[in-house]
Amino acid sequence: MYCQGTYFYLDSEDRAIVSTTRNTVLVIQVPEPGGEFELVREYDLRDQVVPMSWPHSDSVAWVLPD
Repeated sequence: MYCQGTYFYLDSEDRAIVSTTRNTVLVIQVPEPGGEFELVREYDLRDQVVPMSWPHSDSVAWVLPD
């Protein structure tokens, strides 16, 4: 479901922006020490990704943040 070793970045509010193998992008609040991570928002991009049959595939998890 989630991609191990994927790139992410922190936005201007220090939230992690993470792509997944489900073709979604998660916005996660990074906690202060001792706190818990919080899912702020999930963007569903499945309708924007071209479906392909195995062994070919496409995923937003392979996109590098710019």
